[in-house]
Amino acid sequence: MNNTDKCFYIWFRILRNTYPWLSLFRQARRVILSCGDEKVRQKLRFWWLFYQVDFAKILAIALELAQPEFWV
Repeated sequence: MNNTDKCFYIWFRILRNTYPWLSLFRQARRVILSCGDEKVRQKLRFWWLFYQVDFAKILAIALELAQPEFWV
């Protein structure tokens, strides 16, 4: 596996495992811009999306990237 294949593989794993972040960003924007009952509804949706994020996978990727073989 050459260096460009490793790089593609790493970026693919990062994007695949962190895809909810874009949804969270959009939802946070909706919470900020809404008001009244709609704001409560948007906050609930934000926390539901936040609950769906798998932090164990994100931590595993970060630990994998810290391994010396990826820095060669």
